[in-house]
Amino acid sequence: MLTPQQHVKARRLKELGIVNPQWTVEAASNAGLELAIACAFLEQESGGGHNVFGHDRDGQGRYIFPAKDGTVDVSEEMYTEYKRRRGPKGKGGMQGVGPMQLTWYSIQDDADTIGGCWHPRANMQAGFQRAADLIRRNGMNLGIKAYNGSGPQADRYLAQMLPRIEKWRAQLNVPPKPLAAPATPTAPVPPN
Repeated sequence: MLTPQQHVKARRLKELGIVNPQWTVEAASNAGLELAIACAFLEQESGGGHNVFGHDRDGQGRYIFPAKDGTVDVSEEMYTEYKRRRGPKGKGGMQGVGPMQLTWYSIQDDADTIGGCWHPRANMQAGFQRAADLIRRNGMNLGIKAYNGSGPQADRYLAQMLPRIEKWRAQLNVPPKPLAAPATPTAPVPPN
């Protein structure tokens, strides 16, 4: 349940192109993640929170199911088939899923326990929680890099994220704030 102040923020996010603004505000608050950082992640990962699969490829350069040229929307049915092919430890190939492009099998499984990785609300909750934990543990820059992985690709990811965060801070007219502890432990997310 959003507070009146959070409803105002959600309306602003909708104006700025965030796909599921109320769930974004709720999930960021629950994770203790600064809203501007949450929005920057959504913009970076899925163009503002679109519920789509990524375009990850295997070691031979082939798309990992269900990716293809173009966009593949995430549905429960498509995610279930992807997860079957992925296997319990990701050996069948891991693919980015949903608004936060959750790619690692255990983070997808975390989203499944709170409502389903295919569901944008649960996907954002698990992704924001992961990002907030990494930032709290490592500081903002290293935490953001760690969300993407390591090496040169993670360096490029951070270089893209930092201006996005500043843009979102300016658009939301909020100064940066230190990460707080999560508002509540992550619990199952109701479907609506």
